[in-house]
Amino acid sequence: MIGLAGRTLDRYTLGQRVGKGGMADVYLGYDPHFRRAVAIKIFKQDNDGMLRRFMREAKLMANLHHPHLMPIYDTGECEIDGVTRYYIVMPFIDGGTLGMRIQHSILSPNEASSYLFDIASSLDYLHKHGIIHRDIKSTNVLLSTDELCYLSDLGVARVLDDSMSLTTTGNVLGTVDYIAPELFVGTGKADARSDIYSLGVLLFEMITGQRPFAAENQVALASMHVNQSPPLPSSLVPTIS
Repeated sequence: MIGLAGRTLDRYTLGQRVGKGGMADVYLGYDPHFRRAVAIKIFKQDNDGMLRRFMREAKLMANLHHPHLMPIYDTGECEIDGVTRYYIVMPFIDGGTLGMRIQHSILSPNEASSYLFDIASSLDYLHKHGIIHRDIKSTNVLLSTDELCYLSDLGVARVLDDSMSLTTTGNVLGTVDYIAPELFVGTGKADARSDIYSLGVLLFEMITGQRPFAAENQVALASMHVNQSPPLPSSLVPTIS
């Protein structure tokens, strides 16, 4: 993916890379047809399973409409230097992520409540449509400069009536810092309750500046989720009621 800045992807001009993930990178782009800045998420792995997940995300998002879910403008594929690039085009949200906002300073209870309501309403919408997000975390919430927030990244979402099998070679899907304990035990499957657990971890992070558990490796971190209770937020930030 090095060197894509300045290239053209169908009608879109690619600018600087503004996000980097395991499955795809996100570039700032320009759409000359509508004369607007866009965010372009480009798949980057030569892996059929990951590609199916990426395109599945596009299909899911295209059929969802909620004021706090990231919409998509377009999807497609384009050959650059003999390599087929699959992509999703979304609005460019210029306020960074909620994770970046938390790093700057912890949120007041009122601020956290406002974001929590918006994220929870988008989750409720997903759940009513039979979709489990499975990767609720601060870096998957995008903020606009006018303080609106958008839940993004349905790349590991699970449709309750979908027979498609998406695995990660034996690993639990999602980010371990936020995953509900039952998903580490036996054959537990993600459902609406596991999304709500992750939302609770995110609320903890918003008001304390840190997640409930921290460990040197993912196995130890998973064990803490299963076997320990989180600390009281007020033990970390005494001003919290």
